[in-house]
Amino acid sequence: MKTHIFNKGLKPVFLIFFCSMIFPLSTFAIEASEQSLSASYSPQELTQMLAPIALYPDALLSQILIASTYPIEVIEADRWVKKNSHLQGDRLDDALYEKNWDPSVQALCHFPDTLARMSEQITETTDLGNAFLAQEVDVMETVQLLRKKAYAEGNLATNKQQKVIVERETIVIRPAYAQMIYVPYYDPYSVYGSWWYPTHRPHAWGPLPSRYGFGVSFYPGIHLSFVFGSWSYFDWHRHNIYVDPYKRPRFVRKQRGVSRYAWRHLPSHRRGVAYHDKRTAQTYGQTLRRSLESHQVPRGNVNDRQAVPQVKRNENNRRTIQKQSQMPSSDRRGSKQLPQRHYDKSKQNIDKVSQGKSSMSRQKQPSTSREVRQSPQMRVPVAQKLKGEPNSGRNGATDKQSSQRGGQRN
Repeated sequence: MKTHIFNKGLKPVFLIFFCSMIFPLSTFAIEASEQSLSASYSPQELTQMLAPIALYPDALLSQILIASTYPIEVIEADRWVKKNSHLQGDRLDDALYEKNWDPSVQALCHFPDTLARMSEQITETTDLGNAFLAQEVDVMETVQLLRKKAYAEGNLATNKQQKVIVERETIVIRPAYAQMIYVPYYDPYSVYGSWWYPTHRPHAWGPLPSRYGFGVSFYPGIHLSFVFGSWSYFDWHRHNIYVDPYKRPRFVRKQRGVSRYAWRHLPSHRRGVAYHDKRTAQTYGQTLRRSLESHQVPRGNVNDRQAVPQVKRNENNRRTIQKQSQMPSSDRRGSKQLPQRHYDKSKQNIDKVSQGKSSMSRQKQPSTSREVRQSPQMRVPVAQKLKGEPNSGRNGATDKQSSQRGGQRN
């Protein structure tokens, strides 16, 4: 008996305790999901993902950052390059001209090892692109921080492969030759000195080169048919990447009237990959529909794009192509069209049977000088014509006039 009373008294207490535990947990889950949508990458994460490429030449690094925002096209380009490894130089540029990839992805086709690394580690590549879209300033500042550490350690200097230029508080890395790019290889865990984030250890990109020593080594140079360094470059002070269309390679169409502009992300080349945070999704989601419409159109000048055939939607057939505009005028007359009816106030009470014959009377007839116009009093309803009454219509009016004239003569 005592146990039964205890259980009855325990039920309300248990329900109150259970509800108090559920509602705070649900509220916490909602807040956590909102924070995850707007979460940014920490300095530890940015340093870890940028350490393997911070010592790349500016021109190559800028293309890697831009291409990382289009991970699907990176995978497609890597597979295509592996199948067409025999294409080099101008032949490769001509083949890339037919592809609808972003220019940054097309440029990386000249660097198959770098492109393969980005495709194989697509998760890290996607994180790099998300960080660059959401935190462009933080990404560029982290690159400069890493370069300063490598420069202080003596692992970043001018040599036969590259030129290291110190400008104010920034370090610029340019290729030693305009059309020859050397991709560096180094251990990011040691090239910057003692690593200061033990929980976020970086990993090197690419396989070991044939000649690797302590510090920074280089892969064999890649000769390009265009000036790669003047195509895209960093503006470290304004934290932007600028692209010069007049100095782009052959596989990129030039835009008229534009000599330099800041790079802008195109959602159409992202191929539906979700953005990392809510703010970035809202920023590029506003123009997502327009970008998807131009997805199948080659990049370049807007005037060079081919018009897409318009599709007409009506109640009978929701996807009927406008073929009448392509038909000759003779065939167009025979096509079925809805009758156009114009009702006059004086003809609203006409019988339905008379509509067929009244349409014949509405056709235009050649006017002559002898034609006598009817006055409102001389007009006879059409219904009388159908009943067969005499002296109806225009002929009836002329008969009356002729009879009157005959009586006067007599």
